[in-house]
Order: sequence, then structure tokens, then C-alpha cells
Amino acid sequence: MASVQAPGGASPGQTCVLMLIFTVLLQSLCVAITYVYFTNELKQMILRTYEETIPTIPEKQQNIPHLEREKGPQRVAAHITGTNRRRSTFSAISSK
Repeated sequence: MASVQAPGGASPGQTCVLMLIFTVLLQSLCVAITYVYFTNELKQMILRTYEETIPTIPEKQQNIPHLEREKGPQRVAAHITGTNRRRSTFSAISSK
């Protein structure tokens, strides 16, 4: 039995190649849309994380009491000065 073909119609090989090309193009389009979507989501996540972890300048100023900003540090750490408050008060008491 011979297959009957309509005049001017595509052969089965051509139909298969066209379907393969269409499938590859459709898959490429889906990958491109997925890439754009997840890139946008990742940017939004990074921006949201950045905004949550690094406060803006006015937020920092609200968290610090007004008087502490003007006075400066209350005391200097012992590892910076090389002395300890207990030793300095103890030596001052024993020298009297």
C-alpha cells in the first residue's frame, strides 16, 4: 500500500522538522520568560533584605537618644588605653 499524498502538502519528514523547530522555539521562550521572572524576584529579595538590614540615617538617629550623641562615649575601653579602672582606683587608694 502506498501512502496517498495531497498535492502541495508537506511530507512527513518536513512536518516532523517543523514540529521540532516549533517545540524548541516554544521551550526557548518559556526559559526566557522564567529567567526574566526569577531575575526580577531575586532583585526584589536583595533589595528587601538590604532595606531590612541597613537602616536609613533618620532611623539610626531615632534609635540613639539625643543626650548620648552629644556627650560622646561614657568611658574608654581598657584595651585601648592599656589601663584598667580597677587597677587605677586600687593604686590610688593604696598610695594614700
